[in-house]
Amino acid sequence: MIHNSIMKIFGNMNRKSMMSLAICLFAFAELISAHSYFSSITIDGVAHTEGDCMRPHPSNQYDYPISSLDRPNGLQSADMTCGWLPNAGKAANKNCPIHPVSTVPLHWHYETGLSSDTFIIDPSHKGPCMVYMAKSDTGAGNVWFKIFEDGYDTVSKSFCVTRMRANGGKFSVKIPTDIAPGNYLLRGELLALHEGDQLNGAQAYVGCAEITVGGSGTANPAGVAIPGAYSANDAGIHFDIYSGKITSYPVPGPKVYVSGTSTPAPTPTPTPAPTPAPTPAPTPAPATTARSSTSGRTTSTSTSGRSTTGRTSTSSSSSSSGTTDVACTVAGYMKCATSETYQTCAPQQGGALGWAAPQRCQTGLTCHPSGNYVYCY
Repeated sequence: MIHNSIMKIFGNMNRKSMMSLAICLFAFAELISAHSYFSSITIDGVAHTEGDCMRPHPSNQYDYPISSLDRPNGLQSADMTCGWLPNAGKAANKNCPIHPVSTVPLHWHYETGLSSDTFIIDPSHKGPCMVYMAKSDTGAGNVWFKIFEDGYDTVSKSFCVTRMRANGGKFSVKIPTDIAPGNYLLRGELLALHEGDQLNGAQAYVGCAEITVGGSGTANPAGVAIPGAYSANDAGIHFDIYSGKITSYPVPGPKVYVSGTSTPAPTPTPTPAPTPAPTPAPTPAPATTARSSTSGRTTSTSTSGRSTTGRTSTSSSSSSSGTTDVACTVAGYMKCATSETYQTCAPQQGGALGWAAPQRCQTGLTCHPSGNYVYCY
Protein backbone atom coordinates (compact mmCIF):
# COMPACT_ATOMS: atom_id res chain seq x y z
CA MET A 1 0.00 0.00 0.00
CA ILE A 2 1.10 3.58 -0.53
CA HIS A 3 2.03 4.43 3.08
CA ASN A 4 3.95 1.19 3.52
CA SER A 5 5.86 1.93 0.32
CA ILE A 6 6.63 5.48 1.39
CA MET A 7 8.18 4.17 4.61
CA LYS A 8 10.29 1.67 2.71
CA ILE A 9 11.55 4.26 0.26
CA PHE A 10 12.40 6.79 2.94
CA GLY A 11 13.87 4.22 5.33
CA ASN A 12 16.58 6.61 6.47
CA MET A 13 14.00 9.00 7.92
CA ASN A 14 12.73 8.67 11.46
CA ARG A 15 9.20 7.37 11.97
CA LYS A 16 7.75 10.76 12.87
CA SER A 17 9.09 12.30 9.68
CA MET A 18 7.86 9.40 7.63
CA MET A 19 4.38 9.59 9.11
CA SER A 20 4.24 13.31 8.46
CA LEU A 21 5.20 12.73 4.86
CA ALA A 22 2.61 9.97 4.52
CA ILE A 23 -0.14 12.19 5.88
CA CYS A 24 0.83 15.06 3.58
CA LEU A 25 0.74 12.76 0.58
CA PHE A 26 -2.49 11.02 1.50
CA ALA A 27 -4.68 13.23 -0.65
CA PHE A 28 -2.22 12.84 -3.52
CA ALA A 29 -2.33 9.09 -3.04
CA GLU A 30 -6.00 9.10 -3.98
CA LEU A 31 -4.89 10.16 -7.46
CA ILE A 32 -2.17 7.50 -7.72
CA SER A 33 -4.47 4.68 -8.65
CA ALA A 34 -2.36 1.65 -9.51
CA HIS A 35 -4.86 -1.09 -8.88
CA SER A 36 -7.14 -2.81 -11.37
CA TYR A 37 -10.58 -4.29 -11.85
CA PHE A 38 -12.29 -6.72 -14.22
CA SER A 39 -14.00 -4.14 -16.39
CA SER A 40 -15.47 -6.02 -19.36
CA ILE A 41 -15.60 -9.16 -21.47
CA THR A 42 -15.83 -9.43 -25.25
CA ILE A 43 -18.15 -12.03 -26.78
CA ASP A 44 -18.34 -12.44 -30.56
CA GLY A 45 -16.64 -9.08 -30.98
CA VAL A 46 -19.01 -7.18 -28.67
CA ALA A 47 -17.72 -5.69 -25.39
CA HIS A 48 -19.97 -6.14 -22.34
CA THR A 49 -19.44 -3.90 -19.31
CA GLU A 50 -21.07 -3.01 -16.02
CA GLY A 51 -24.71 -2.30 -16.61
CA ASP A 52 -24.71 -5.22 -19.01
CA CYS A 53 -23.60 -8.71 -17.90
CA MET A 54 -20.75 -7.54 -15.61
CA ARG A 55 -21.58 -7.46 -11.91
CA PRO A 56 -21.38 -3.95 -10.44
CA HIS A 57 -18.40 -2.47 -8.58
CA PRO A 58 -18.69 0.13 -5.80
CA SER A 59 -17.45 3.48 -7.06
CA ASN A 60 -15.07 3.98 -4.11
CA GLN A 61 -13.56 0.48 -4.18
CA TYR A 62 -13.79 -0.71 -7.75
CA ASP A 63 -10.03 -1.05 -8.13
CA TYR A 64 -9.01 -1.80 -4.53
CA PRO A 65 -7.49 -5.22 -3.71
CA ILE A 66 -9.62 -7.66 -1.72
CA SER A 67 -6.56 -8.76 0.26
CA SER A 68 -3.47 -6.79 1.26
CA LEU A 69 -1.24 -5.94 4.21
CA ASP A 70 -4.00 -3.53 5.25
CA ARG A 71 -6.61 -6.28 4.94
CA PRO A 72 -4.86 -9.43 6.21
CA ASN A 73 -8.07 -11.51 6.33
CA GLY A 74 -9.16 -10.54 2.84
CA LEU A 75 -8.52 -13.96 1.30
CA GLN A 76 -11.11 -15.43 3.66
CA SER A 77 -13.69 -12.69 3.14
CA ALA A 78 -16.90 -13.03 1.13
CA ASP A 79 -15.55 -10.28 -1.14
CA MET A 80 -13.26 -12.90 -2.70
CA THR A 81 -16.25 -14.53 -4.41
CA CYS A 82 -17.04 -11.85 -6.98
CA GLY A 83 -15.60 -8.61 -5.63
CA TRP A 84 -16.52 -5.94 -3.13
CA LEU A 85 -19.84 -6.41 -1.36
CA PRO A 86 -22.60 -5.43 -1.34
CA ASN A 87 -22.33 -4.30 -4.98
CA ALA A 88 -20.66 -7.43 -6.36
CA GLY A 89 -23.32 -9.55 -4.67
CA LYS A 90 -26.00 -8.00 -6.85
CA ALA A 91 -27.01 -9.67 -10.08
CA ALA A 92 -25.92 -8.22 -13.40
CA ASN A 93 -28.58 -6.65 -15.58
CA LYS A 94 -28.56 -9.69 -17.83
CA ASN A 95 -26.74 -12.88 -18.76
CA CYS A 96 -24.65 -12.82 -21.92
CA PRO A 97 -25.16 -15.89 -24.14
CA ILE A 98 -22.01 -17.73 -25.13
CA HIS A 99 -21.18 -20.94 -26.95
CA PRO A 100 -18.79 -23.60 -25.67
CA VAL A 101 -15.38 -23.42 -27.34
CA SER A 102 -15.74 -19.62 -27.57
CA THR A 103 -12.63 -17.61 -26.74
CA VAL A 104 -13.43 -14.72 -24.43
CA PRO A 105 -11.06 -11.77 -23.78
CA LEU A 106 -11.16 -10.40 -20.22
CA HIS A 107 -10.31 -6.70 -19.92
CA TRP A 108 -8.72 -5.07 -16.87
CA HIS A 109 -8.32 -1.37 -16.01
CA TYR A 110 -7.89 0.90 -13.01
CA GLU A 111 -10.05 3.81 -14.06
CA THR A 112 -13.79 3.24 -14.06
CA GLY A 113 -15.61 3.94 -17.30
CA LEU A 114 -12.50 4.05 -19.47
CA SER A 115 -12.69 2.22 -22.76
CA SER A 116 -9.03 2.70 -23.65
CA ASP A 117 -6.29 0.29 -22.62
CA THR A 118 -4.06 3.05 -21.21
CA PHE A 119 -4.92 2.60 -17.54
CA ILE A 120 -4.45 -1.08 -16.71
CA ILE A 121 -2.34 -1.83 -13.62
CA ASP A 122 0.98 -0.57 -12.32
CA PRO A 123 4.04 -2.46 -13.68
CA SER A 124 5.11 -3.31 -10.12
CA HIS A 125 2.01 -5.48 -9.60
CA LYS A 126 3.43 -8.69 -11.06
CA GLY A 127 1.63 -11.96 -10.57
CA PRO A 128 -0.64 -14.65 -12.06
CA CYS A 129 -4.01 -14.43 -13.81
CA MET A 130 -6.81 -16.93 -13.15
CA VAL A 131 -10.38 -17.53 -14.33
CA TYR A 132 -13.05 -19.65 -12.66
CA MET A 133 -16.62 -20.63 -13.52
CA ALA A 134 -19.54 -21.65 -11.29
CA LYS A 135 -22.96 -22.96 -12.28
CA SER A 136 -24.51 -20.85 -9.55
CA ASP A 137 -26.30 -17.55 -9.05
CA THR A 138 -24.52 -16.78 -5.78
CA GLY A 139 -21.13 -18.50 -5.99
CA ALA A 140 -21.67 -20.02 -2.54
CA GLY A 141 -20.26 -23.44 -1.70
CA ASN A 142 -17.99 -25.84 -3.59
CA VAL A 143 -19.09 -24.63 -7.01
CA TRP A 144 -16.00 -22.97 -8.52
CA PHE A 145 -13.85 -24.79 -11.08
CA LYS A 146 -10.81 -23.20 -12.69
CA ILE A 147 -10.76 -22.92 -16.50
CA PHE A 148 -7.60 -20.83 -16.92
CA GLU A 149 -4.37 -19.95 -15.18
CA ASP A 150 -1.23 -18.18 -16.35
CA GLY A 151 1.61 -17.77 -13.89
CA TYR A 152 5.32 -17.25 -14.55
CA ASP A 153 6.95 -17.89 -17.93
CA THR A 154 10.55 -19.05 -17.51
CA VAL A 155 11.44 -18.16 -21.11
CA SER A 156 10.34 -14.51 -21.09
CA LYS A 157 11.02 -14.24 -17.32
CA SER A 158 7.66 -12.58 -16.85
CA PHE A 159 4.38 -13.01 -14.98
CA CYS A 160 0.96 -12.98 -16.59
CA VAL A 161 0.18 -9.45 -15.35
CA THR A 162 3.24 -8.11 -17.18
CA ARG A 163 2.22 -9.85 -20.40
CA MET A 164 -1.36 -8.68 -19.93
CA ARG A 165 -0.15 -5.08 -19.73
CA ALA A 166 1.81 -5.55 -22.94
CA ASN A 167 -1.39 -6.92 -24.52
CA GLY A 168 -3.41 -3.81 -23.78
CA GLY A 169 -4.90 -4.97 -20.48
CA LYS A 170 -6.47 -8.22 -21.60
CA PHE A 171 -5.97 -11.97 -21.77
CA SER A 172 -8.25 -14.56 -23.37
CA VAL A 173 -9.80 -17.77 -22.06
CA LYS A 174 -11.62 -20.61 -23.82
CA ILE A 175 -14.93 -21.86 -22.46
CA PRO A 176 -14.73 -25.65 -21.87
CA THR A 177 -16.38 -27.59 -24.68
CA ASP A 178 -18.21 -30.18 -22.61
CA ILE A 179 -19.78 -28.32 -19.70
CA ALA A 180 -23.54 -28.55 -19.25
CA PRO A 181 -25.60 -25.65 -20.61
CA GLY A 182 -27.05 -23.13 -18.19
CA ASN A 183 -26.31 -19.95 -16.29
CA TYR A 184 -22.77 -19.48 -14.94
CA LEU A 185 -20.70 -16.93 -13.10
CA LEU A 186 -17.41 -16.20 -14.87
CA ARG A 187 -14.86 -15.00 -12.29
CA GLY A 188 -11.62 -13.23 -13.27
CA GLU A 189 -8.76 -12.77 -10.82
CA LEU A 190 -5.37 -11.09 -10.75
CA LEU A 191 -2.96 -11.75 -7.87
CA ALA A 192 -0.32 -9.03 -7.43
CA LEU A 193 2.81 -10.24 -5.60
CA HIS A 194 4.82 -7.02 -5.21
CA GLU A 195 4.38 -7.40 -1.45
CA GLY A 196 3.92 -11.16 -1.50
CA ASP A 197 7.19 -11.78 0.35
CA GLN A 198 5.33 -10.59 3.44
CA LEU A 199 2.61 -12.76 4.95
CA ASN A 200 -0.80 -11.40 3.88
CA GLY A 201 0.90 -9.08 1.37
CA ALA A 202 -0.50 -10.64 -1.82
CA GLN A 203 -3.20 -8.49 -3.43
CA ALA A 204 -6.22 -10.16 -5.07
CA TYR A 205 -8.31 -8.31 -7.66
CA VAL A 206 -11.60 -10.03 -8.44
CA GLY A 207 -14.71 -9.53 -10.56
CA CYS A 208 -17.55 -11.55 -12.11
CA ALA A 209 -19.60 -11.62 -15.28
CA GLU A 210 -22.84 -13.55 -15.76
CA ILE A 211 -23.09 -15.76 -18.84
CA THR A 212 -25.43 -18.37 -20.27
CA VAL A 213 -23.60 -21.30 -21.86
CA GLY A 214 -25.32 -23.09 -24.73
CA GLY A 215 -24.54 -26.38 -26.40
CA SER A 216 -25.30 -29.94 -25.32
CA GLY A 217 -22.48 -30.71 -22.89
CA THR A 218 -23.02 -32.87 -19.84
CA ALA A 219 -19.98 -32.22 -17.65
CA ASN A 220 -20.42 -30.65 -14.23
CA PRO A 221 -16.85 -30.25 -12.94
CA ALA A 222 -16.19 -30.61 -9.22
CA GLY A 223 -15.56 -27.31 -7.56
CA VAL A 224 -14.00 -25.56 -4.60
CA ALA A 225 -15.35 -22.86 -2.35
CA ILE A 226 -14.27 -19.23 -2.77
CA PRO A 227 -13.46 -18.02 -0.19
CA GLY A 228 -11.79 -21.15 1.08
CA ALA A 229 -9.62 -22.18 -1.87
CA TYR A 230 -6.66 -20.05 -0.77
CA SER A 231 -4.57 -19.64 2.35
CA ALA A 232 -2.16 -16.83 3.15
CA ASN A 233 0.59 -19.45 3.52
CA ASP A 234 0.06 -21.08 0.10
CA ALA A 235 3.31 -21.29 -1.83
CA GLY A 236 1.99 -19.19 -4.73
CA ILE A 237 0.56 -16.50 -2.43
CA HIS A 238 3.31 -16.02 0.16
CA PHE A 239 5.90 -15.75 -2.61
CA ASP A 240 8.96 -13.51 -2.94
CA ILE A 241 9.39 -12.25 -6.51
CA TYR A 242 12.56 -10.38 -5.48
CA SER A 243 14.55 -13.33 -4.17
CA GLY A 244 16.62 -13.75 -7.32
CA LYS A 245 16.18 -16.11 -10.23
CA ILE A 246 12.70 -17.66 -10.25
CA THR A 247 12.89 -21.26 -11.43
CA SER A 248 9.19 -22.06 -11.00
CA TYR A 249 5.98 -20.58 -9.67
CA PRO A 250 3.07 -22.61 -8.20
CA VAL A 251 -0.20 -20.94 -9.26
CA PRO A 252 -2.56 -21.09 -6.26
CA GLY A 253 -5.92 -22.82 -6.24
CA PRO A 254 -7.20 -26.03 -7.85
CA LYS A 255 -6.00 -27.53 -11.11
CA VAL A 256 -7.45 -26.25 -14.37
CA TYR A 257 -10.41 -28.24 -15.63
CA VAL A 258 -9.71 -29.73 -19.07
CA SER A 259 -12.63 -30.68 -21.32
CA GLY A 260 -13.08 -34.40 -21.77
CA THR A 261 -11.06 -35.38 -18.72
CA SER A 262 -12.18 -36.80 -15.43
CA THR A 263 -13.45 -34.27 -12.96
CA PRO A 264 -10.45 -32.78 -11.15
CA ALA A 265 -10.31 -32.98 -7.39
CA PRO A 266 -9.39 -29.87 -5.41
CA THR A 267 -5.66 -29.35 -5.15
CA PRO A 268 -4.25 -30.44 -1.76
CA THR A 269 -2.43 -27.98 0.43
CA PRO A 270 0.69 -27.12 -1.56
CA THR A 271 4.18 -27.64 -0.23
CA PRO A 272 6.42 -24.59 0.12
CA ALA A 273 8.00 -23.37 -3.09
CA PRO A 274 11.63 -24.44 -3.54
CA THR A 275 14.18 -21.87 -2.48
CA PRO A 276 15.90 -20.44 -5.57
CA ALA A 277 19.63 -21.03 -5.82
CA PRO A 278 21.56 -17.98 -4.64
CA THR A 279 22.78 -15.66 -7.36
CA PRO A 280 26.44 -14.58 -7.08
CA ALA A 281 26.61 -10.91 -6.22
CA PRO A 282 28.07 -8.72 -8.98
CA THR A 283 30.77 -6.18 -8.28
CA PRO A 284 29.68 -3.71 -7.16
CA ALA A 285 26.67 -5.48 -5.62
CA PRO A 286 23.29 -4.31 -6.84
CA ALA A 287 21.12 -2.40 -4.44
CA THR A 288 18.54 -4.23 -2.39
CA THR A 289 15.33 -4.17 -4.37
CA ALA A 290 12.83 -1.68 -3.06
CA ARG A 291 9.26 -2.04 -4.12
CA SER A 292 6.95 0.90 -4.47
CA SER A 293 3.27 0.20 -4.53
CA THR A 294 1.62 3.17 -6.15
CA SER A 295 -1.68 1.67 -5.11
CA GLY A 296 -3.84 3.98 -3.36
CA ARG A 297 -6.65 3.94 -0.91
CA THR A 298 -5.56 3.39 2.66
CA THR A 299 -6.36 5.41 5.75
CA SER A 300 -4.14 7.02 8.32
CA THR A 301 -5.73 4.66 10.85
CA SER A 302 -4.52 1.54 9.07
CA THR A 303 -1.09 3.07 8.61
CA SER A 304 -0.58 4.16 12.20
CA GLY A 305 0.05 0.61 13.38
CA ARG A 306 2.17 -0.50 10.45
CA SER A 307 5.66 -1.80 11.00
CA THR A 308 8.26 0.17 9.09
CA THR A 309 10.51 -2.83 8.56
CA GLY A 310 11.10 -3.99 5.01
CA ARG A 311 13.30 -3.34 2.05
CA THR A 312 14.70 0.13 1.65
CA SER A 313 16.39 1.52 -1.39
CA THR A 314 20.15 1.73 -0.96
CA SER A 315 21.11 2.64 -4.50
CA SER A 316 21.48 6.13 -5.81
CA SER A 317 18.85 7.07 -8.33
CA SER A 318 18.02 10.12 -10.32
CA SER A 319 14.79 12.04 -10.47
CA SER A 320 12.00 11.03 -12.81
CA SER A 321 13.54 13.21 -15.53
CA GLY A 322 16.57 10.93 -15.92
CA THR A 323 17.57 7.29 -15.88
CA THR A 324 18.11 4.96 -12.94
CA ASP A 325 21.65 3.76 -12.30
CA VAL A 326 20.80 0.05 -12.03
CA ALA A 327 22.94 -2.71 -13.52
CA CYS A 328 21.20 -5.36 -15.64
CA THR A 329 22.31 -8.31 -13.50
CA VAL A 330 19.02 -9.95 -12.50
CA ALA A 331 16.05 -10.64 -14.77
CA GLY A 332 13.15 -8.49 -13.63
CA TYR A 333 15.17 -5.50 -12.41
CA MET A 334 13.85 -2.24 -13.87
CA LYS A 335 15.07 1.28 -14.51
CA CYS A 336 13.65 4.54 -15.82
CA ALA A 337 14.83 5.14 -19.38
CA THR A 338 13.28 8.63 -19.62
CA SER A 339 10.81 10.59 -17.55
CA GLU A 340 7.94 8.65 -19.14
CA THR A 341 9.46 5.26 -20.02
CA TYR A 342 11.08 2.33 -18.24
CA GLN A 343 13.11 -0.74 -19.19
CA THR A 344 13.20 -4.28 -17.80
CA CYS A 345 16.29 -6.47 -17.47
CA ALA A 346 15.57 -9.61 -19.52
CA PRO A 347 17.35 -12.29 -21.58
CA GLN A 348 18.21 -11.00 -25.04
CA GLN A 349 18.99 -12.87 -28.24
CA GLY A 350 21.71 -15.35 -27.37
CA GLY A 351 20.56 -15.63 -23.76
CA ALA A 352 22.60 -12.81 -22.20
CA LEU A 353 20.81 -10.32 -19.95
CA GLY A 354 20.21 -6.86 -21.32
CA TRP A 355 17.79 -3.95 -21.10
CA ALA A 356 14.64 -4.55 -23.14
CA ALA A 357 13.08 -1.87 -25.34
CA PRO A 358 11.57 0.98 -23.29
CA GLN A 359 7.89 0.80 -22.36
CA ARG A 360 5.79 3.84 -21.58
CA CYS A 361 4.12 4.62 -18.29
CA GLN A 362 0.39 5.18 -18.43
CA THR A 363 -0.61 8.42 -20.13
CA GLY A 364 -0.02 11.39 -17.87
CA LEU A 365 2.22 9.51 -15.42
CA THR A 366 6.00 9.68 -15.06
CA CYS A 367 8.61 7.09 -14.13
CA HIS A 368 10.24 7.23 -10.70
CA PRO A 369 13.17 4.96 -9.72
CA SER A 370 13.41 3.07 -6.47
CA GLY A 371 16.54 0.97 -6.12
CA ASN A 372 16.34 -1.85 -8.63
CA TYR A 373 12.73 -1.08 -9.46
CA VAL A 374 10.48 1.70 -10.74
CA TYR A 375 6.94 2.91 -10.35
CA CYS A 376 4.78 5.28 -12.39
CA TYR A 377 2.62 8.00 -10.88
